[in-house]
Amino acid sequence: MDSCVEYKSKLVNRNYWEEFYENELKSYKDVGYRGEQWFEEYIDSIIDWIGETLSNYPTKGKILDVGCGNCMFLIEIFRNVDNFESGVGIDYVPSAIDLARKIVKEENLSDQISPFPIDLVSGKEISGENETNQIDLGKFEVVVDKGTYDVFVMKDEVNIYKESIARYLKKESILFITSCNSTPEELTNAFDDRVNFVKISDLPHKSYSYNGIQGQVLASVAFKYIKGD
Repeated sequence: MDSCVEYKSKLVNRNYWEEFYENELKSYKDVGYRGEQWFEEYIDSIIDWIGETLSNYPTKGKILDVGCGNCMFLIEIFRNVDNFESGVGIDYVPSAIDLARKIVKEENLSDQISPFPIDLVSGKEISGENETNQIDLGKFEVVVDKGTYDVFVMKDEVNIYKESIARYLKKESILFITSCNSTPEELTNAFDDRVNFVKISDLPHKSYSYNGIQGQVLASVAFKYIKGD
């Protein structure tokens, strides 16, 4: 199997992530290591961009982090962007949520940030290997996604992603997506249909040139949801 194909096959496998976060959880328990942040080199610029974009939306509200992992991204947003009264993180890997809850508690943010083991597609809580009850988290003013959309792209399930994410959006909600598998143009083409979403902002990242082709290491684009109630 081609190494790139093999790597992608791991990323779309829930068992891979369960093992990954079991190891991260063990490291936290053993030595206090909180684990990785995806796209860590770009976190500060992404958070600054989110804050700048939301400066035009002064009303405080709720934020949802989709595929939150250890919840460090959500914690950093909460500490640096003054737009939120409460935050929720969801991930379909229970061990990731176990780790996230420990870190949130250590940061004294348990009253403001709530991590849940929830599958984005079904909306159901995950207990062990099984899905249990449907959990109604309500609608959010802001939803952030740093890497989860990529899994749906690799599985050719972009429409499923859009249908699933809409469960948590209301009219005027803002969706921030950062992707390493899509260009800004591809993200815009996938979402900006003027029926459900409209693009409102993007964040330029470090560019590169390969065989005469220009690109960015990441794509970060924000969309306003215009279909909700």
